[in-house]
Amino acid sequence: LGTYLLPLMAVVAVDHPSWEAWREGDFTAIARDQVGHWLGIAVLFAGAVGNFGMHVAELFEDTWQLHGMAKCGLAPSIFARKHPTHHTPYTSILFSMVVMMVIVFLPFERLLLIQNFFSVAAAILKSLSFVQLRYSRPEHPRPFRVPVGFCGAWLMVS
Repeated sequence: LGTYLLPLMAVVAVDHPSWEAWREGDFTAIARDQVGHWLGIAVLFAGAVGNFGMHVAELFEDTWQLHGMAKCGLAPSIFARKHPTHHTPYTSILFSMVVMMVIVFLPFERLLLIQNFFSVAAAILKSLSFVQLRYSRPEHPRPFRVPVGFCGAWLMVS
């Protein structure tokens, strides 16, 4: 809050440089120019720590998903292994890290395209799974039920 919202409010109030002219990386420079070198460093540090935290959280969320898929037989069984002491899916973590080490050398625009492709593919798969389960297991017990019929399910996903 203190390293994002307060400097943002101050810069918008001063309007120098105008927010329309902001580019990538300007937020740290604006904080440094408007308040001082210490705030530029604080904004940079907060951004780095926040991005690292989000990356680690996403990494471990994805590796546990891969572990669960392997336990259900939807991924190779090697990914179902857990570390004997820490009980973490170490093979999934290593696999994810190897993939990241390979794709880190791709241009940023290519990474965006890859991310968007897989995000859209996942959304389509979830939507089609919702409709398919309505047909194949209409009375299957669920923790909650979306109160629409077959036509409503198709309308929701279209």
